[in-house]
Amino acid sequence: MDRDGRGMRWLALPGWLILLPALVMTGMRFAPSQSWSPAAQVVGLFPLVAPAALLAVLLLLLGRRWWAAAVAGLLVVTAGAVLAPRMIDRSSNDIAAEQIRVGAANAYFGRADPIALAEQIAELELDVVCISEATPSLEADLARAGTAEMSAVSAVREGAGGTLLLSRLPVRELPEVAGSVFRMPRAAVTAPGGEVTVTCAHPVPPVRIDIPLWTRELTSVADVAAATDGPQIVMGDFNATWDHRLLRQIADRGGLRHVANTAGAGLAPTWPMRGGPLPFPFVAIDHILTDLEIHDSGALEIPGTDHGMVTGVLSLSE
Repeated sequence: MDRDGRGMRWLALPGWLILLPALVMTGMRFAPSQSWSPAAQVVGLFPLVAPAALLAVLLLLLGRRWWAAAVAGLLVVTAGAVLAPRMIDRSSNDIAAEQIRVGAANAYFGRADPIALAEQIAELELDVVCISEATPSLEADLARAGTAEMSAVSAVREGAGGTLLLSRLPVRELPEVAGSVFRMPRAAVTAPGGEVTVTCAHPVPPVRIDIPLWTRELTSVADVAAATDGPQIVMGDFNATWDHRLLRQIADRGGLRHVANTAGAGLAPTWPMRGGPLPFPFVAIDHILTDLEIHDSGALEIPGTDHGMVTGVLSLSE
């Protein structure tokens, strides 16, 4: 390498190759709409922008591309500002006497292990659970495995499956979210401290042909959340990450907070636990949104399904 560092300038090329897709990803993240391809599919990878841009800064500095390095540095700051709140625990440390424990799991079209799922529901003492992609046979197997004493609001059917809402607390069935392919049941749950509306969310995935339907279904969930009076929980497989504007719209319109983000665990991925394009989970598309007080958040793997189960400890107390 010569004295003025020209021998390092080749490092600018990989720096540029990293910076350009990071710029595109950031543009998609802040676009007014993500209801187009490929934004709908790849915006969930936005958390990768921070480490990628940081690497680009290093390579571009070594390659003496000062302005490009400055742009990459701006991306690091921008991504860090967006992601940092998801890693800071702002949950309540107060010990609430009247807690409600909730969970949401995707059963992978009935392939989830019913015994393992029922055991986790019992072990975690979950009061309300939303199980998407459930089948009639899984519903029956869960009952035999230990959930028979729980009240069921079932939108389960043969073929495409559906969604099952299970509750240890008294429930009153409400009209489900209209027009959903996988069906999204709702119920008023009599929880300690008052009644809570629970909506099980499961819009279609944003594959290219279904992006308009994905948009409509997420918008329908936002409409329902905005129209709900009193405390509520919206949870399930949203097929969207917190970087998708449509998911944030549900929270904004319903006055809801993201449980995992509030507990500092918002970057923990929930998909794909198995059978995905990579041998490890890399996006968080399973969520719990609520206006209740948030005490804790969790995520765990259920054998047989490609999604992680998300849980939350909440309370109606202020």
